[in-house]
Amino acid sequence: AWSHETTPLNDKETSHPNIDKLLLTVTKTSVVRSTQTVTVSLSPGPTNPAGQPLELKDLFGFPIISSPSSSQNLEPPPHEQASTKSSSSSDDGDHSAHFYRADGLLEVSPTGSHPIFELIEKAEAKWAAKQKGASKTLKEAYVEYQRRYGRRPPKGFGAWWTYIQSNSVQLPDEYDQIDRDLAPFWGINPVHLRQIQRDWEAHVDSYTIGKDSVNTPLDVLNYTSTENEVVKQEMLKGVELVLDVLDEVQKDLRPFRAVFSPHDTPSLPTDWELREEAKEAAKAGKYLDMKKRREHKLHGWRSSCPPFSPAWIDPLPYTPYPPPLSVISSLKHKTPFSQAASPSSSSSSSRHSSPKTFIYDHKLTMDPCYHPSHLLTHGQFISHGPGPVPHRSLIPQFSYSPTTMHDDIITAFPLNWVEDILPRENDPPFAEKDDSRLHWRGSNTGMWHGGEDVLPYTDVDDLHHLDQQTHAEMEKRDEYVHGQMWWLSQRGRLVDWANKMVEDVVPKPAGSGGNRWWKRSTSSGEDVEEIETGIPIELRPRTVEEPQLDEDGNPIAGQSPEGGADPLLALSNATLSARAYPKAKTSISRVLRSTPNSRWAVGEPSGEIPKAKWAPAMADVAYTGEPINCEWDICDKLKQAYEFRKGHDGKSQGRYKYIMDVDGNGWSSRFKRLITSNALIFKSTIYPEWYTDRFQPWVHYVPVQVDLSDLLDSLYFFRGDPSGNNGHPDLAEKIARQGREWSLTHWRKVDMTAYMFRLFLEYARVMSEERDVKVEVEVEVEGDGEVGGDGKKKTKTELVGKEDYVYSEDDEFFVV
Repeated sequence: AWSHETTPLNDKETSHPNIDKLLLTVTKTSVVRSTQTVTVSLSPGPTNPAGQPLELKDLFGFPIISSPSSSQNLEPPPHEQASTKSSSSSDDGDHSAHFYRADGLLEVSPTGSHPIFELIEKAEAKWAAKQKGASKTLKEAYVEYQRRYGRRPPKGFGAWWTYIQSNSVQLPDEYDQIDRDLAPFWGINPVHLRQIQRDWEAHVDSYTIGKDSVNTPLDVLNYTSTENEVVKQEMLKGVELVLDVLDEVQKDLRPFRAVFSPHDTPSLPTDWELREEAKEAAKAGKYLDMKKRREHKLHGWRSSCPPFSPAWIDPLPYTPYPPPLSVISSLKHKTPFSQAASPSSSSSSSRHSSPKTFIYDHKLTMDPCYHPSHLLTHGQFISHGPGPVPHRSLIPQFSYSPTTMHDDIITAFPLNWVEDILPRENDPPFAEKDDSRLHWRGSNTGMWHGGEDVLPYTDVDDLHHLDQQTHAEMEKRDEYVHGQMWWLSQRGRLVDWANKMVEDVVPKPAGSGGNRWWKRSTSSGEDVEEIETGIPIELRPRTVEEPQLDEDGNPIAGQSPEGGADPLLALSNATLSARAYPKAKTSISRVLRSTPNSRWAVGEPSGEIPKAKWAPAMADVAYTGEPINCEWDICDKLKQAYEFRKGHDGKSQGRYKYIMDVDGNGWSSRFKRLITSNALIFKSTIYPEWYTDRFQPWVHYVPVQVDLSDLLDSLYFFRGDPSGNNGHPDLAEKIARQGREWSLTHWRKVDMTAYMFRLFLEYARVMSEERDVKVEVEVEVEGDGEVGGDGKKKTKTELVGKEDYVYSEDDEFFVV
């Protein structure tokens, strides 16, 4: 903790020798009180020995040009003007000096303008186009639906349209996520699909909702859970939330049965080949042969990725232990999508080998197939080591927070949903908030924190030796690796980003024994992992086996504490050597210049700046309470490694202008509350959500990469250095205001109901043998000579009711 006063920088630490005579900077920080940075300008203005005015520089060594209010119209000198020459591989990069990669990242060119100016401008244009192009009538919605998905809307589409119109639901066409989730099921015979669904109802820890007939109410039809009644009731709390969202429209839903996982993590890893095979079959109007025996994919996480994606062609450096964070973060510059990886590249900085990067397409950057470093920097993936084995069939299961590497179907789950921040005085306007540090408080969720440090990061082909061709045994293997390398998970790295003053140092293992089967126990003696939301997660059934004995009656070496063979431990004892710990070094930062406006070239990043100079005054990030989700020895280690502070209530958090949002065990359920506030929200996540297609990064929030490599650059751009120099608080306030407005108009309860309504109309159809029920209704369609129409004509079309309008497939106007 930083609880002392810092002295002014000495001559050797500054950009020029007399800076301490020009500025007096005093930084005070404590656990309870906020950081306040006061800059006092001395007059008369400073001059050099020749009597000329002296150029002032901010903490990061960049010239202090003007105040934010006057910088918008400031013209750069000729040698600092931004270029617009483009070499991008994406259409987003037209007329830009920066390189827009096909994986959602922008690589910064020193000759271009500051990328955030450009990203905001392009995002605003996209958002405006999306709103302008939205369907205004049912007829337009039908046509747009068929253009996007190549099929007619489902039964009940007219009732859905009536609902969204009566509740002013915006963007009626932006439901592509539903089609992405359900697309492979069109390639499976609905008879077989329903059998798969019914069999999956017996899966441990699941609940099934649905309707037996059109006129019956929506209800819980089945559930399976652990024998512990307390745990069962906690897990089934999610049922009430789901039923509540659908209550208003249940009378218009078709009969269906839907299996939900009650956990806040997904459980159906994708088999990419199987999924693509099903989608291709659907396009051809055929069904997969479900009797065909399919082999298990034993390539770990790569089984979920396209064959020529970076996860395959440039996989992670599997070594006995994972590489340092600096090496993991640099992997993005070795991908085929990176211009910096090209030998002929001219985009890299002359001072540094790798250019800065920012997000322009947040959903693309969530995908570990294109960003394999996520597999070593997020608890969702670290918890399963080199990766699980996918199921050999496609299973229709709904979950709260799937990733792009899972087949779970996304739902609009209203956990911790709020209509507004109340009382409103707890959330003052942006300009009236008095703390400009980046704020985050939370518990150390994200993965199990175990002490066993034996995860074999050898080649993933070793999975062949660990698996006996059954999915159940692979799940059991996950128990052994669950909890490894917790210091690489997303929340721990965020706390380290703000507080750790040395880098590339990892905790020492706690010794053998580690996190075999034990979990932190509750006061009642039950082994239940705690999470912020109160819903237990990662509760897996235990399979306790008798120890295997040798001929003399002694336990065979290399077994789990509760019995049974432990192939992972046996392998690790034979192959792993002691860790070579890197030498500690001061944590330093290189920051991209925050220019006055988009006409200025952004130039090279700064020189090396010790974190200790900026972090106490620019970030207030910490764990709260006591360590959870940890084995006892590691709980003690966490207390030593991190400062656990008191949590902040709504009034305390309302004082901060800038707030960080990061994943926990699953998606962040606090995001609704944060985006509804008057603060600017920075968000880092791997979980696409139901609204991802319905709002816009850089318009409503600031997207942050999983490795946090762009977080300081973005924070500095908006708030300025510790003294507020060179910031753009006007843009920060604008995005914060737009984020709140979006939340109040696009993330209401009725918006979630609209999503779930349409989702289960689509799901009921794909599960039904009557996927294309024909209802003959004659409608007149105005033709257009230019597109092949020949005046008015009548056509028969598949509709639910006579109030619905649609173009027929044989009309050239419809063909796309």
